[in-house]
Amino acid sequence: MDPTDTSILSSSVTLPCGVIVQNRLAKVAMYEHLGPLGGGPPNDNHIALYSTWARGNWGIIITGNVQVSASHLSLGADLVVPSMKKPYDIGPWRKLAAAMHAASPGDKPSVALMQLNHTGRQSPRFVGGRSPWNAPFAPSSKRVGSNVNESWISNLLYQIIFHTPKEMTSEDIDRTLAEFCFGAKIAKEAGFDGIQLHGSHGYLITQFMSPKTNLRKDEYAKPLLFLQKLAKKIRSFLPAPFVLALKLNAADYVEGGMTEEQSLQHLTEIAKWQLFDIIEISGGDYENPGEFLPPVDVPKTTILTASASQS
Repeated sequence: MDPTDTSILSSSVTLPCGVIVQNRLAKVAMYEHLGPLGGGPPNDNHIALYSTWARGNWGIIITGNVQVSASHLSLGADLVVPSMKKPYDIGPWRKLAAAMHAASPGDKPSVALMQLNHTGRQSPRFVGGRSPWNAPFAPSSKRVGSNVNESWISNLLYQIIFHTPKEMTSEDIDRTLAEFCFGAKIAKEAGFDGIQLHGSHGYLITQFMSPKTNLRKDEYAKPLLFLQKLAKKIRSFLPAPFVLALKLNAADYVEGGMTEEQSLQHLTEIAKWQLFDIIEISGGDYENPGEFLPPVDVPKTTILTASASQS
């Protein structure tokens, strides 16, 4: 194969679930910061932004992270799925899905994916959707910043911004699994072609995977169990041709964190499940944000399409 031949980028690919992607270009998730303070549904600013992106002839367009828990926001202006306990308006979400499908005349619509996320311990104290005195949930009680050796000023800032999280009980985990599943239901109901689970950048799914944040002694000490249960639950009520994608850390890039070798083992195991159609590789977390921006000669994100014949 000629490494200078870029024609493959314009070729289509059929995902294991049967969805056809028109080309190999993907607009990956970027945080929009366009929601109301405290989070909420898509608004006119989101619709205008994604309508513009939709005219770019992308094979796939992925939203910025949509939080499944209103009490675990990232920067306060997040998109948040509706509450499971209250009536909801699906209208704004349908508008967003339609905007992502609004291709230029003559082009095929992009595959539209909603990225679902839970920030876990990385939900900050003041804009995380909780009172400043309430700590977020996480697999273990390990505060952001506890794995880095920096100046006392930096350590103090970590302590001011981030609580020591509460270790999740089995009931907390079951509720969070249900919140993710409800988010997937909202995506399907709104007309999205699928979802992407955010298992990167130090958020909750990654916190179960990483040895620096998962210090549990129960069954969830297994780093991939939370993700596996979640993927199986979603596939049980949203089978093909609904796309199920995953964003996965290549490494945490922090001492005591997940290494590239461990991530490769995770990737191999996840592929054997034959549950995901796409796996996107990224890396880093809030304790090493510089790794979000690697050298210019290294791609920030790699999109891998899962093979239907994987075992």
